[in-house]
Amino acid sequence: MNVNIIGSGSWGITFANMLIKKKLSVTVLHRNSLTSKKLLKKNFHPYLPKSLISSRINYTAKFTDLSLNDITVLAIPINSIYDFISKHDLSNTKLLLLSKGIEGRKKMFISDMLISIFRYNIDNIAILSGPNHAEEVIKENPTASIVASRNKPFRKLLQNKISSSTFRIYTSDDIMGVQIGGAVKNVIAIASGMCEGLGLGDNAQATLVTRGLHETTQLAKIYKFNLNTLYGLSGLGDLACTCYSKFSRNKKIGLLLAQGIDIKTSKLKIGMVSEGVFTSKVLYNIIKRYNLNMPICVEVYKIIYKNANIKESITGLMGRTLKDEK
Repeated sequence: MNVNIIGSGSWGITFANMLIKKKLSVTVLHRNSLTSKKLLKKNFHPYLPKSLISSRINYTAKFTDLSLNDITVLAIPINSIYDFISKHDLSNTKLLLLSKGIEGRKKMFISDMLISIFRYNIDNIAILSGPNHAEEVIKENPTASIVASRNKPFRKLLQNKISSSTFRIYTSDDIMGVQIGGAVKNVIAIASGMCEGLGLGDNAQATLVTRGLHETTQLAKIYKFNLNTLYGLSGLGDLACTCYSKFSRNKKIGLLLAQGIDIKTSKLKIGMVSEGVFTSKVLYNIIKRYNLNMPICVEVYKIIYKNANIKESITGLMGRTLKDEK
């Protein structure tokens, strides 16, 4: 089976490396960047230090070189997908989406955008999500993820082709639930970084993560999905990983903001896309439009985009009207 991977970031290349070990044919579509040149010449990725990338991966900078008969994996930043799909027709291939978040321009989850704007067939779309930081997957540390698709044979095919002794795949038909967990956790992870950066301790961080998961359930008021999905790998699993891991870019954003570093400089310091920054803005508009009770996500937005004081935001969250836990 041939697999195309759109994007040569750390997760896209790790995923390609993983599939090569499963004896699949893999072609990566890359930009002709410095990172790509190192990949081609030295089988080395700057964001995956000390990890040798398989020399059996094929690379191309031309979309027309790709064979679209089997499966194409989208592993580019969420806000690059609309422009890419606008220029490149993937409607006749099976798609697996690795990107997490809400698209900023159309303010939509990617599956909804592909179906409603580009008229893609829902049966050709699958989502992979879970606690899967590339830095650990590339070392073959054990983890699990979920593949969601309405098309049962497709998701079962992906489960069998991707699963290995160190990367276990579960399946689901809840495309929306898997995407929601993968998007909101990035916003909560920014807040988690702020907690750690301010030295607020384990209790505060655990409280934040727990209430952040609760806030995510609010989206069931406007999106149709199974709430149980949020307590699985793409929800609680990915949330815990992103909020506590040293590899989490979104958590790093929070850490830098807690040090008083502005958002622009923080993003430059990290050097890679932190999806939670974009998602927090789109999510804030959704919260306000539908009057959702998601105070942590609101404060993250205000800190990033309105220069709100972090300590004052915490005081405000702790001083809200007391109520039952529900």
